[in-house]
Amino acid sequence: MGCRVLPGSARRRQTLAALACLAVVVACGNLPKLAKPPARPGPNLLLIVADDLGWGDVGFHGSRIETPRIDQLAAEGLELRRFYVNPICTPTRAALLTGRSPMSLGLLYSGISRMRVDAGLARDEYTIAEYFRAAGYSTALVGKWHLGAVRSEYLPNPQGFELFYGQLGGLTDYYSHRFGKVLDWQENGVPLEVEGYATDLLGERAIRFLRERDPARPFLLVLSYTAPHWPYNAPSAELVAKYRQLGLPHPRNQYASVVEAMDASIGQVLDVLRKQAIAENTIVVFLSDNGAAMAHQAGRNRPFRGGKLSVMEGGIRVPAVIRWPSRLPAGARSEQRMRDVDLFPTLAAAAGLEPPSGSLDGRNLWPTLVSGDEIPRRPFLFAADNLRATGTSFAALGDRWKLVVREGPDGQRMELYNLSRDPWERFDVSRKHPKVVERLNAEIERWKASHPRDGLRWNEREKALAHAEAGADWSSMTEVLRDPENLRTHLEDPERYLQRPPER
Repeated sequence: MGCRVLPGSARRRQTLAALACLAVVVACGNLPKLAKPPARPGPNLLLIVADDLGWGDVGFHGSRIETPRIDQLAAEGLELRRFYVNPICTPTRAALLTGRSPMSLGLLYSGISRMRVDAGLARDEYTIAEYFRAAGYSTALVGKWHLGAVRSEYLPNPQGFELFYGQLGGLTDYYSHRFGKVLDWQENGVPLEVEGYATDLLGERAIRFLRERDPARPFLLVLSYTAPHWPYNAPSAELVAKYRQLGLPHPRNQYASVVEAMDASIGQVLDVLRKQAIAENTIVVFLSDNGAAMAHQAGRNRPFRGGKLSVMEGGIRVPAVIRWPSRLPAGARSEQRMRDVDLFPTLAAAAGLEPPSGSLDGRNLWPTLVSGDEIPRRPFLFAADNLRATGTSFAALGDRWKLVVREGPDGQRMELYNLSRDPWERFDVSRKHPKVVERLNAEIERWKASHPRDGLRWNEREKALAHAEAGADWSSMTEVLRDPENLRTHLEDPERYLQRPPER
């Protein structure tokens, strides 16, 4: 495997962008409102994020896909059985890094899949990387960013990461590292032509960071895999054949091979922690950014209903584990309702740091995770309309009740589920509990009003144009562009215009 820096004007443009990133950091001195470093170094932090991994796609949830290293994390750590995220990539990543609701950030409704769209995480947002960096931590993000690309201030380095290696957008091929004709692979703003499988490259760069870091400083490493997101490029024909022989049809056999390759890469990273004798003092968190996409029927969110781009449980309730061998019980399960915005304040507390100043939407749940007690929470709020030509769905999820509100051309429809009895969302009981519906809907309406007027929100036709802009050659996408009426008839399945990937 190797890489080369792009020559010519492309390299000069990207180098200037990287220098601009550094200039923004220096000029702004953007490490404000920081806690004092602790008297002794805190725990290391490793946050592993899978991309579109379903609830039912890990071994410890009964999957036929082999994930021994992720299963080992669950056996050695605390499984978070009710961990929630947003139903699409960008808002979840924004929430994880800032501890704030993506609604108030203006990044709730749409993923930033279009490399030229002028949107991203605002420079004045205070991130988990800035916070821990000011407390003496080395900071790195290896993998997928998906929080803006067209302005230098949107990029990971000005947001507190000393190292960024990976891709800025999504839907990138695992081998060419391109979205259509657009190269999307870089290190600290400098584009790279690399050879190798994306999952392997990310794991190897994470390991290199661990080996080259200053051992006197604790670290925050965000390892954000692009797997198992479409296009499901398999790491080898042998792995695909293995799952075909187990009876998994196409494209699930490809998807399974992508998941297994990610699991192996995670294991290699975890092995380095042990070899460096730092596993006992490293908090490892594993989660998916949303549920598996249902368009290709490759991932599984069973036993839950729905998937990515849906506010049903299958789209927002994901496999999640936290491990700190010396502090958290091994092999235990937590039913505490927790979500993406809670990780920032929770990890800060676990590290023994002063809580971040400012208004975070997340809550410190470290005492709850340690004690095993459960505390009531205000309703969690969700929305999904990216890629949808048929309307927007909202959800308000409490400890017991969950209200789903569907808004579309034919008006509004409300569904109420009692998750304590019906976590599979099979029985709508809205008519039996009108006061609960009214209360939770009021929460949704107040929340909707907080969306910034200039927040990102773009429709399906713009999404299709983004793919055309990248030079993608998908005939079904061309059909969408030719006849806008097809948006409703052909895109009930939100990714239908993406052709099924070729089998390797």
